[in-house]
Amino acid sequence: MNRHIQDSKQTKMLRLQKNKVVLSISNALFKWLKLELSRFPVAPGKQPGVQPLVTDDEAISWQCLIFTDSWRERATVIAVEAHSRFTLLLPFGLKLIQAQQLEHRLCEEWAEELVQLMIKNGEVSREQAPRIFTSFHERIQEIGWVKNTGLSVNGHVNDVEQWVKETLADRGAFYA
Repeated sequence: MNRHIQDSKQTKMLRLQKNKVVLSISNALFKWLKLELSRFPVAPGKQPGVQPLVTDDEAISWQCLIFTDSWRERATVIAVEAHSRFTLLLPFGLKLIQAQQLEHRLCEEWAEELVQLMIKNGEVSREQAPRIFTSFHERIQEIGWVKNTGLSVNGHVNDVEQWVKETLADRGAFYA
């Protein structure tokens, strides 16, 4: 997980009263999941498919892309939150998964990381963790999907992808 972002920024995200999550996915992830999605809505004169992502009072937005290693039969989804640039790496096998599996995995990993940061920073005790997990999942009432690449966030996503590939190459692994 990407921990170079200030810990306090991530833990504040959990306390926000948001109940909607927007997953903005790349073309490659769109094809891998075999989804039928429309592009992010755009105003006249704006370029479709490359709209900025925003985390605000109404929703928390994530930019998601996938890179695959067909030789090792693995795929990794990189998910970057639009405001904090908090990053999750979600490994999967190459076998097709359902969109709901990705939603579930992202929310589980996100909650786990946030609760661990809260414990680490002394904001909650380990005994409070189960209640926080429950509260986290109760708050997420809607997950929306759009085919879009937020260019600002995508720059960070591409950096993360490059770091992962370089790390794997340094360790003798190869990602295509």
